[in-house]
Amino acid sequence: MTKELRRPGARNPNIELMRFVYIWCIVLYHFYRETEVHFPGGYYGVNYFLLAAGVFFFRSLERHEDMRPSAYVYKRFMRFIPWTLTAFVFAYIVRRIMIAPPESLRELGLTAVSDLWEMLLVKVAIVKNGTSFVNAPTWTVSAMFLVEMVMVNLAYADKKRFVYALLPVTLLVGVGCWTHAETAEWDSWSGVLTYGIIRTWVVYGAGYYCLRFSQKLASIPFSRLGKLLLTVLESLCHVFSIAAILYTANRQVQLCSLLSFFIAVAVALSGHSLWTEVLERFSGAIGFLGAYSLSLYLIHRPISRYFEMLYPKPAEMYTHLAACMAITVALSLAHYFMVKGMLRFWRSRRQKLMAPLLQEAGEKDD
Repeated sequence: MTKELRRPGARNPNIELMRFVYIWCIVLYHFYRETEVHFPGGYYGVNYFLLAAGVFFFRSLERHEDMRPSAYVYKRFMRFIPWTLTAFVFAYIVRRIMIAPPESLRELGLTAVSDLWEMLLVKVAIVKNGTSFVNAPTWTVSAMFLVEMVMVNLAYADKKRFVYALLPVTLLVGVGCWTHAETAEWDSWSGVLTYGIIRTWVVYGAGYYCLRFSQKLASIPFSRLGKLLLTVLESLCHVFSIAAILYTANRQVQLCSLLSFFIAVAVALSGHSLWTEVLERFSGAIGFLGAYSLSLYLIHRPISRYFEMLYPKPAEMYTHLAACMAITVALSLAHYFMVKGMLRFWRSRRQKLMAPLLQEAGEKDD
């Protein structure tokens, strides 16, 4: 087994770099969303984000087989909440105060009560009934958390039935629903099919088979020529996916791009990609870009919404691309370092901060 597959917590530079690239495709898709004049398929990038998350989710399950499901769910919730909570506060200020100022404190309070569930990752786009999220990327994060909750409990309850029966069957059914969603008469369910649960379940399930495929590739002793051919295949998959993002928005093409992501991630994770040898020299910078991409994803949408308010005519808005991207980078970097600083402060001062709120053993006995 290669170093990449056996080292706990190792970051693969190929995957981290492309995660950053595809997040930018999502950012630009939202900027040009009114006319789709550029990056019409930018939302395909979410599938890469989910596939990589699915791979690492199942790899984590294999490494923590003795962890209770409740402990795993708690761990994941606490992993998500600092990032989504701070992004929610930012989005709330932009969407509910700057873009659509409330007429009264009462109205502001009512929207806050309604939006509270989004902050807690409870609000999920199951039925698309005209409502919208304060921060659209929360759809993805909410769906990820819900899918992981279900999958981890099924896997611990009966791993064999989950892996060999339930997962492949639901994967086939999910892909079938996803394939026909463009033409079938179920518009009211487009939220669950396009943005939410089924898509996340399908891509996470693909992540399990992507992990298995990468492990199979890792066990094969490829020659230098074999590795070169795999690297070319990996590169062509990304070329196809980016070309699809640039030129079309089509459900069938989106599924084909998911297949391309599947192959590219498996090759990268196997350790046979020659790109890894090149990118390892910049592993520190690439690791940062991969980690920072979450902040970029969570922060970008309220900013593009604000620019849509400032410049209602798309043609006028498009002339301010540089300003929008600069503000997006600055604020997402601020979000990233703020959350990292908060987490570092909490870990170092947790016991001291909690001490006044907890009883000492002696006090309890008295």
